Amino acid sequence: MRLISCYIENFGKISDKQIEFTDGCNIFCEENGWGKSTLAAFIKVMFYGFANAGVRDDYENERKRFRPWQGGVYGGKITFEIKGSTYSIARTFGMKDKEDTMSIRDMQTNLETDIFSDTPGIDIFKIDAKSFERSVFITQNDCETHVTDSINAKLGNLAENTDDINNFEKVDKKLSDLINSMLPTRKTGSVSKLKSEIASLEQSVRQAENVDKAIKDTTALCNEEKLRYGVLSAEREKDAVILKNYEEKKSTLAQAQSYFHGKVPTAEEISVPIVVSGDYNVLKEQVRMCALDERERIRLDGLTARFGDEIPAMADVESDIEKLKAAPDRKKINIPVAGVGAALLVLGLVFI
Repeated sequence: MRLISCYIENFGKISDKQIEFTDGCNIFCEENGWGKSTLAAFIKVMFYGFANAGVRDDYENERKRFRPWQGGVYGGKITFEIKGSTYSIARTFGMKDKEDTMSIRDMQTNLETDIFSDTPGIDIFKIDAKSFERSVFITQNDCETHVTDSINAKLGNLAENTDDINNFEKVDKKLSDLINSMLPTRKTGSVSKLKSEIASLEQSVRQAENVDKAIKDTTALCNEEKLRYGVLSAEREKDAVILKNYEEKKSTLAQAQSYFHGKVPTAEEISVPIVVSGDYNVLKEQVRMCALDERERIRLDGLTARFGDEIPAMADVESDIEKLKAAPDRKKINIPVAGVGAALLVLGLVFI
């Protein structure tokens, strides 16, 4: 349990006072009359309420002793932490107990909680107000202390049986049982269980190392297979080219077989077409060389258009040529039209 802060609205001589507590020991070193004892009494009252409420004496009756000097609301608030949770107790006090109010809120939700009783000090410290005054809380005017039944029960672990003062055997048995429960030779001992747990964790670590090694080996194998796949892909592309060439040659062979009707000719049989093909090429070249050029073709077309298809015999042409040569005056030679045309045509062909 740890005190966090308190706010005193009015309590004794203290009014409108906010105090923040720090971890460890909090020391209030103030001059006499500042209200140190009043602050301590406020903390106790917030957890346990007033003591001696029915006493007539104003000093013994705490409700009367700490009634605000300046008037105003009688009470305040205290904030504390226990078991990781933070709570706030707010109290106001009247002239009598039935006029008092108290609310305890969970600071995380700011909602009222019912996990504490009307005396939260007992729930928190597990001792009553009298034992609190004689152990945790000691005022300046009461420096003497003595053991109460509740303190005996707390120190002697006699919460269930406060009359049993001598509890040595019970404590000794608990210690023996605790030691036995931790012996490493007992399977049910905590040390043995921890050893088993350590062995199990070590086995898990070894298995994890094996898995890590297997992952690394598998990764290396995958990289090797990727390289191999690349080599096979390149070889497959080469095979595809070879297969394509094979298919083309196969198609050429099929065409040749179809041309030769499935019979492969001999070298002698092939030589004849080769010779003929050579002669054909020679003749083709001669024809190309004897072909008329553009001027000759135009002249031939003109003569053909003039004389038609009346091509004379060679003997007639030669006769007409002789007549031309022997004639003293070529203009007076009478040559048939057809013969003249043929002769001119022949001369045109000869002298072109």
